[in-house]
Amino acid sequence: PQSATELQLLSTPGDGLVFTQATTTDGSCQLDVTLDCTLDELAPGAVASVELLLTAESRGDWAITSVASAWEEEPEPADNAAELTIDAIPNADLAVALTHGASKLRIGDNFSVTYTGLNHGPQLATDAVAVFQLPLHVEALGDHGCTLAGKELSCSIASIDTAKTWVKTLDLQAVRAGNASVSVSVSSSENDPVIVNNDAQISFDIEGEESSGGGCVYDPYGRGDHTLLLLLVLSMAWRTWSSYGRLGKTHARV
Repeated sequence: PQSATELQLLSTPGDGLVFTQATTTDGSCQLDVTLDCTLDELAPGAVASVELLLTAESRGDWAITSVASAWEEEPEPADNAAELTIDAIPNADLAVALTHGASKLRIGDNFSVTYTGLNHGPQLATDAVAVFQLPLHVEALGDHGCTLAGKELSCSIASIDTAKTWVKTLDLQAVRAGNASVSVSVSSSENDPVIVNNDAQISFDIEGEESSGGGCVYDPYGRGDHTLLLLLVLSMAWRTWSSYGRLGKTHARV
């Protein structure tokens, strides 16, 4: 029922935690491996608080143990100690980019797409996976050591150290004309603090096969311009009409 004087708070971090800063408005604190705070006199029902900043040096569940004591006799010592468990999950900021060297593609052309993954850290990225989405316009030439399911190609990267890159080249073949795009998304077991750079996409145009007859474009899907066909029909009709006209005039002279 009396005020607590010579109040002391001792906190000990778990093996994977390091205290980096402590602040209080009710006394002073000293940081070494442990936290040692000397707090002001505390009236009955009053509260003293200490704010801690800490760094997780390794992954795991780490406990912070704190014990409070005062000069006065403690009638209920069982509630003078407390423990807080922190689930420390590493951060690994992964980023991805896609490039391809083909400036112009036709049906049947082989080309490559290069993926570059970068770990901005601050921790190692483990169990990283890059998942590629392929359009109907292209086919993968092999599985490239990845798992191919339909148009999805999933590639395991194992781990990427901080400031390190991972590069993979996919060999593809153009099989259908039109505008197409290849996309990729990367992830890892670690928490990613910046997810906007986890995806990338490139687009390209695939033209139909060029006819060996000279001048015509092979259009297997019937989406071409029918103007040439109309002009050809009109030309044939004109020649037929003109021929009949000349025959009629010749017959009249006979």
